[in-house]
Amino acid sequence: MELRQLKYFLAVADTLNFSRAAEVLYISQSALSRQIADLETELGSQLFTRNKRSVCLTHAGLLLRDEAKRIINRTEKLAPMVKNAAELQSGELSLYIGIDSKAMSDPDFRKMLTEAVYSLRLDWQGLRAYFRELEFVELQEGLMNESLDLAFILDSVPKLDERFSCQPLWEEEMVLVLRDCKCHCQDDIPQLISQRGILMLERESRGMAQIMKILDELGLEAPVNFTESRNAMTLTMESGESTAILPLSVVNKLNNPELQVFHLDSKSTKMHLIAAWKSECNTFLIEDLLNTLTKLISNKNHP
Repeated sequence: MELRQLKYFLAVADTLNFSRAAEVLYISQSALSRQIADLETELGSQLFTRNKRSVCLTHAGLLLRDEAKRIINRTEKLAPMVKNAAELQSGELSLYIGIDSKAMSDPDFRKMLTEAVYSLRLDWQGLRAYFRELEFVELQEGLMNESLDLAFILDSVPKLDERFSCQPLWEEEMVLVLRDCKCHCQDDIPQLISQRGILMLERESRGMAQIMKILDELGLEAPVNFTESRNAMTLTMESGESTAILPLSVVNKLNNPELQVFHLDSKSTKMHLIAAWKSECNTFLIEDLLNTLTKLISNKNHP
């Protein structure tokens, strides 16, 4: 039995949906099914009952779920425990910060975050800050296994579940943006989207879900064109091919007067930038950093 198999099992046990679990794990559904089948063969017990409509844990699956969570939690805490012990002995301090790749594209946020970290380093000599650019699921996993102390997430919901403490920082609006030599109006949106399609990132399932929800609320259908990165998405849109639904701040930072921006009449266009950390984590560094960061944000919004 491998830890990887237990993680795969827990993903299915938590979602009770093989397709959704495969998306979270970034593997194919067939590969996930094989891993679960191998685990069931090794244990000699069926872990799930499956039919076309539902997936349920068996009694053996329920027993394994609780024990697997304890095993994974104990294993994932080993590295942070060793790291913290070494830091206490040496007198050094560290802060591991994860940043949502969508938030990373905002230069204002980057500037304010680095300014807040710099201020913290002035107060705490020897502090080292480590930054990682990650997607939504990876940020949550990093907080849970304590490889991250703090995460900055830009998402359609203003908070995470009860495992995490969250502090809202600001709100964003998602807008439709395109380039065209003709001047269009709001009434042209359905035709523009239908003819040109919508650009989406290949590996961002939550972003895709939000955009599809916006289109659904507007009663629109659109062909989807996938890109590999955010830079590729904006370059494609700015060159006149396809439309995109992006945070308004990202569009403003492009500083391209040729772009046409449309506000969408959908309640799902809201985006929230939040700071999140594990609820039982009481590090003073997080509090100090967020106090400085919120002051910088307030000063920017109210000069």
